[in-house]
Amino acid sequence: ARYKTGLKKEPLLKLKQILQSAKHAKASGSTRFCMGAAWKNPNEKDIPYLEEIIKEVKKMGMETCMTLGTINNIQAEKLSKAGLDYYNHNLDTSANFYKKIITTRTYEERLKTLKVVRDAGMKVCSGGIIGYKPISSGAIKHKNVVSNIMQNKYQFINEDAYILKKNSSISLTYKEVNPISFIENAPPNILSLMSKIKIDKKHLSLGLKKIAIKSNWILIEGAGGWHTPISNKYTFSDWVKEEKLKVILIVGIKLGCINHAILTEKSILSDNLICSGWIANNIYPNDKYTSCYIQTLLNYIKSPLLGIVPYLKNINKININEIKIKLPK
Repeated sequence: ARYKTGLKKEPLLKLKQILQSAKHAKASGSTRFCMGAAWKNPNEKDIPYLEEIIKEVKKMGMETCMTLGTINNIQAEKLSKAGLDYYNHNLDTSANFYKKIITTRTYEERLKTLKVVRDAGMKVCSGGIIGYKPISSGAIKHKNVVSNIMQNKYQFINEDAYILKKNSSISLTYKEVNPISFIENAPPNILSLMSKIKIDKKHLSLGLKKIAIKSNWILIEGAGGWHTPISNKYTFSDWVKEEKLKVILIVGIKLGCINHAILTEKSILSDNLICSGWIANNIYPNDKYTSCYIQTLLNYIKSPLLGIVPYLKNINKININEIKIKLPK
């Protein structure tokens, strides 16, 4: 709605053309075929044709995916019954930033459509990133940060977990983002023992499974380090291994970071996990050795450099154009 592209409306492709493209995609190795229409929402007269397309592509032995804009409950049920596996409906950005870039529909309308799709039994491709910090230690008082907290009430929350909640593409409760939180700042296994709150890997996995159905990307923040104990029997890395998660190494550029990063990557790889890459985080201003640190890390770390985060003096005034991070495949 912001730009006038000058494009003219075109009719939907004929079924024969669509099936030819699907056949070519399958021959090239594709297992899922995605189709889209550039409208805000389909009319009722369009649904029978869409159902026919889905059924014919399914006969070819491929998964089907469509992006059709906003759909209602009845339309979603019909598409699902026809065999549509995935529905693409991107959130594009977080709720806080949404109004600055999207004008064609509201964030709430996006979420409503995603719910309609899930309720009809289809899987969602939403393109969003949500945060998950299963265990945190060190909390401070925050006022009115959780939707179910009454006016003038306070709650102890972890700042890192709150940042993940605030910037997730999909609205989550604080408890969903950070199911296990300790007020004191100490290793989780010690706090667990002293407070008699057991940290069970099953609970961490259950929390992950609960939010995994809401987004294609989940950013999981660690609990202090790769081999941080979360009980007297296992470490955080043991849980990561069980879940077979891909790992991104965040390197705070400072004295000692080179040795620590090299050892951590070796440990990740020795656990037969994928280290998707690493990010250099400049935590100090005007360090004359910053480029030397990064170059040395490039020489020793096998995983690719995904990006460099500049020193951010004020986290409330971040120029997103200064931060370029490449998401791993």
